[in-house]
Amino acid sequence: MVERNPLTVDYYNRYQEIIEEYNRGKDEVVIKETFRKLIELVNSYSEEEADTKREGLTDEQKAIFDILRHGKKLEKKEKNEIKKISIELLDELKKDKLKVEQWSDKSVTAAAVFNTVSKTLFEALPYPTYQTDEIDLKTNLVYAHLKHPYFGGGLSLYGQY
Repeated sequence: MVERNPLTVDYYNRYQEIIEEYNRGKDEVVIKETFRKLIELVNSYSEEEADTKREGLTDEQKAIFDILRHGKKLEKKEKNEIKKISIELLDELKKDKLKVEQWSDKSVTAAAVFNTVSKTLFEALPYPTYQTDEIDLKTNLVYAHLKHPYFGGGLSLYGQY
């Protein structure tokens, strides 16, 4: 789950905390509380999945969308712009650059991916909502995310493309 969308790390951390609590004490109260927390965690992840569908995005588009909107209070128009940017950026990269075998190990291709992300975000993210330093950060976060689930050769954690 964390590999598919880095911003779901909160779910992983909450899961780890629940397991640690369970391992510390195994009396009936702890066991009941552990299961209550696990059910709560599963339900909150189900809400995340519903949010993805409600936004009209795939899991992979939602990962980019989440990175770009994280820490921002966006108006509806800006949110729709960010959604569009997420979809178009990913589509553009998947046309050729992310199809190169082991693209992240090839400096020329990796640089081309980074430059595409950077150029797209600098040109498309709404100003003044996104300042230069924030765009630099978002560029690095999106690029770092792309390196993990996209293996190249048209294969990714999300499936073939």
